[in-house]
Amino acid sequence: MSQKYAPYGLWESPITADAIAQDSVAMSDIFVDPVTKDIYYIEQRASERGRSVLLSNSTQKEVFGTNFNACTCVYEYGGSAAMAYNGTVYSSNLADFRVYAAKDGKISPITPEDPNKIYRYADFCVHPVHTDLLVAVLEDHTDDTPQNVRNSLCVIDSTAVTVTSLVCTDDARNEFYAAPTFSPSGDKLAWQFWSHPDMPWEGGQIYVADVQHDSTTHTLSLSGKRLVAGQANTIGACYPLWVSNDKLLFTSDESGSVLYVVDITKGTLLEIKDQSFDFVFVDHVQRVSENTFVFTGLRSNAPGAAMLCTLIGSSFLPDFQVLRSTASASSAPLPEDIISLPQPITLQVADGPLHVVYYAPKNPEYAGSSIPGERPPCVLNVHGGPTWLEDQGLNLLKQYFTSRGYAWLDVNYGGSSCYGRAYVERLKGNWGISDVNDCIEAIQSPKISSVVDTERTAIRGGSSGGYTVLAAIALDSSTASKKKFFACATSTCGISNLELFADDTHKLELRYVIKFLGGMKQEVPQVYHDRSPVYFSANIKTPLLVLQGNDDKVVPPPQSWTIIDGIIKYKGQVEAHFFDGEQHGWRMSETIEKSIEFEREWYEKNMIRSTSAAK
Repeated sequence: MSQKYAPYGLWESPITADAIAQDSVAMSDIFVDPVTKDIYYIEQRASERGRSVLLSNSTQKEVFGTNFNACTCVYEYGGSAAMAYNGTVYSSNLADFRVYAAKDGKISPITPEDPNKIYRYADFCVHPVHTDLLVAVLEDHTDDTPQNVRNSLCVIDSTAVTVTSLVCTDDARNEFYAAPTFSPSGDKLAWQFWSHPDMPWEGGQIYVADVQHDSTTHTLSLSGKRLVAGQANTIGACYPLWVSNDKLLFTSDESGSVLYVVDITKGTLLEIKDQSFDFVFVDHVQRVSENTFVFTGLRSNAPGAAMLCTLIGSSFLPDFQVLRSTASASSAPLPEDIISLPQPITLQVADGPLHVVYYAPKNPEYAGSSIPGERPPCVLNVHGGPTWLEDQGLNLLKQYFTSRGYAWLDVNYGGSSCYGRAYVERLKGNWGISDVNDCIEAIQSPKISSVVDTERTAIRGGSSGGYTVLAAIALDSSTASKKKFFACATSTCGISNLELFADDTHKLELRYVIKFLGGMKQEVPQVYHDRSPVYFSANIKTPLLVLQGNDDKVVPPPQSWTIIDGIIKYKGQVEAHFFDGEQHGWRMSETIEKSIEFEREWYEKNMIRSTSAAK
């Protein structure tokens, strides 16, 4: 079959916004019943308005029924909404914020009615002896302001349907808890703790305490609490796991972190190396038995999946089995050779190494551009976090653009995770400066500028990535704001006012920015002002597309309203779309479809050369 030619950005593609939206399924969790060894997973389905569906691997059916949303809003982002123990499955329900238990087809609530949705629950663990007692993270919104939300550990009595406090201090407004876990005998409890301004991966601490059961009141209490790992602001210890009554495993970023088979008795490590292990991102690793475990994995050339791995023989040769793929059963597979594979590149910039991932335009129907000498327009993507990273898993939004003739560039700027703690800490005191500089230097680097049209580059990002977008096109400190460096920009739920953000974001990230800006706003008010794009709207010459969820509590809508008003005041070019029912990021298929189309149309309007140029 002969290939066609058309201007970059105008190639026809079978990857449509509608297909992406309808088929959007995220494998958000996987867990194992430690007694029965049954496996369960949670899917977030855009076609069901973002509902989280809890499925049994053995039956491939929903555990709680079609009206149940297995999700929690603890820390706003949720996570760890469900678990199973000895055939009973427990889960928070987003519809009413209560916790439910399901066994043998019978479903019942195990927390009290909460008509005002004050209390949120997550991270459950069952006492191995008194199995009707569960420890969980409790989030109390009695005073529903970010500064006054309280976090603690509680005990849920599933028989009495009561909740009592287990670990709670006078400083609960500044504290966080995660991952409570009982030792096999139930005599000890371990958990993760951190407090403002840390996040769990940078200052998480592991505590252990002795557990007492009062047979008269059927309650639990703790004594002898002690710190075993982690240090505030210095060492992040996470994921406590008991392997026996006196041995506890955990991860730590004090040194490098690699996935190994660990022999606790001999104290040896064996790294799994096998060509069949082609996953670029692995999460939710859960032990099933001595030689099997499950996880959720992402590949660069295939949909994500819940996986079972069996380690065979003394060499631990891995055998992988797909339990459930996120690919839609109703949609046709992607055409052969249309997937643009990631090309990780390390650039050298002023601050040291800079890690980016490049995706070239790719479509088997096209041999290139019909315009002689044309280089492809580029979409430069900035991840959120701000200390997260953009992974290399298959992302159909990226393929949507590369299959239409765009280049795509993910910039994991200094501050991004998974490149070592020193790389993360490059962002300290420099948010809005070093991340912006890295984006600008990335697109100007010879390795990138030689393959894309640097004058037709769009910068896009969401959440803190949206902040980097706005900072790049607005702040006086950005070289890109002095001229129309970027052809256009897209900010999704982006932060425009750091002073406002420091007061009205959710509790988890309320003090997050202190490290990145060098202090609280009362301590360095000029920094908060000078790095707030809203005050520099007059600088914005770059056409800006703004996308925002109306129910967003992480980056509330006023962050978008104010920057839009400023751009209009100074007669800049801006287009905005607000989505009812959406929070921080898109859950519903209709929003996903519309946002993709809005973004494509924006880039075509501002970057794509007309077909007449080819004549």
